[in-house]
Amino acid sequence: MTQHPAIAYSGQKIVRRTGRNSNRRQAERKEKEKEDKGQKGKRVKG
Repeated sequence: MTQHPAIAYSGQKIVRRTGRNSNRRQAERKEKEKEDKGQKGKRVKG
């Protein structure tokens, strides 16, 4: 354990915050991609 406990703890906090935000962003991106793919597929089929 070369790092100080405070640094490690703060690092975990930051990771958790960014993780939650990235999860939300990824979910939004997936939804948008699904809509885009569906529209493209319909256009190609039509």
